[in-house]
Parts: sequence; structure tokens; C-alpha cells
Amino acid sequence: NLYVSGLPKNMTQQDLENLFSPYGRIITSRILCDNITVRQFVCGAGDSIPCLSKGVGFIRFDQRIEAERAIQELNGTIPKGSTEPITVKF
Repeated sequence: NLYVSGLPKNMTQQDLENLFSPYGRIITSRILCDNITVRQFVCGAGDSIPCLSKGVGFIRFDQRIEAERAIQELNGTIPKGSTEPITVKF
């Protein structure tokens, strides 16, 4: 499992998978949400998100080498829609 922090608050699970999918086969992904948030955010695909992201997520790749490559390529980068770099680690 990779721990990802510093994600944009409006990032969806699909956005997260799109960001990491070039590095290997994703088994599972998850973005932690703030359940206190009542507002609904709508993503480009028309999916309704009932909560606001906490800016933290998890990605699990099929193979460790894929996860290591994702860390090497994405740790410290600034994803689209953000002004802050993300942290990607085991």
C-alpha cells in the first residue's frame, strides 16, 4: 500500500487512479473523506461525491516494483489542480 498526502481537496478516486495508473496495475485505491462536510461536490464525470477529501489517499499496486516506480516518479510533484506537492511513500 502506498500512502499519498497533499492531494487536492477536489480530487476524486478516479483522478487518483488516473494519476497512478501509468506506473502499474492498481488493485485498490481510496481517498479519505471528511464526513462532516455536508456539501456535495460534482466531478467532471458527473459522479456525486458526498464528502470533501481530506487530501489523503491510498493506492495498492499489483507488484512492489510498480509502487516503487510510482514513488520515484510522483513523490514531490504537483498534481493538476493543486499548488502543493504530494508525498508518496510506503
